[in-house]
Amino acid sequence: MIEGGHGAAGSRGFSCAGAGRREREMPPHVRRRRRIFVAFAAIACAAIVALVLKGPVTRLVESRRNLSATQARLAEEEEVTRSLQERRDRDLTDRYVEMEARKMGYVKPGEIPIVVMDAPSEEAGGGGGEEESPPDVAEEVSPSTPGTP
Repeated sequence: MIEGGHGAAGSRGFSCAGAGRREREMPPHVRRRRRIFVAFAAIACAAIVALVLKGPVTRLVESRRNLSATQARLAEEEEVTRSLQERRDRDLTDRYVEMEARKMGYVKPGEIPIVVMDAPSEEAGGGGGEEESPPDVAEEVSPSTPGTP
């Protein structure tokens, strides 16, 4: 048998029922010092934890702020993209392409282009009559039929 079983613990001043209790009370000044030390240790630990976490928490807050700004810019860019896609879809229709080509002076095969130029009026030209009249364009662009010279 092993010496010092349950009975040996009692000889050292400990008992199974009161292992966490002290046999005698601490004096009040020791308890007060202990409380002050524990409070100081807790405050010191909290300060150390705060200093250690300050950098990551600051970066986290800054990242979230940047994220919200980036999301706002993304929403604006998506709106611009959507409007450009709508414009592209509209501009690629045959009707629009034909209209733009006609503005630039293009005609379909078999069509005859006719250019009409307005004669300058005296009001627009300042009334001096110094401007020359435009050449007769109708003769230049009139269709030539096979039977006419």
